[in-house]
Amino acid sequence: MESGNFLKGITRTIFMLRSFVHEYDKKGGVSLLRLIVLKYIGAGPKVTMKDIAEYLDVSTPSAPSITDNLVKLKAVKRE
Repeated sequence: MESGNFLKGITRTIFMLRSFVHEYDKKGGVSLLRLIVLKYIGAGPKVTMKDIAEYLDVSTPSAPSITDNLVKLKAVKRE
C-alpha cells in the first residue's frame, strides 16, 4: 500500500511540474529544457557554452539560444 501512495504522489508531482513549466513557457518563461540547463549550471563552479552543449548533446552554437531566456530572466549571468 505504501508504494501505491508513493507512486500517486510522484505522478501528481510530475503533472504539477509539467503544468507549471507549460504555463511559464507559454509566457516566454522557463521551459523544461531550460530548467535542466539551470540545474546543470548550478552544479558546477564555472560552466561554458561548450559544457552545456556537450551535456545536452547539441552543437556548441545551439547552446546560447537555449540559455538566452535564462539570461533575460536574470536567472543566470554571462561572464
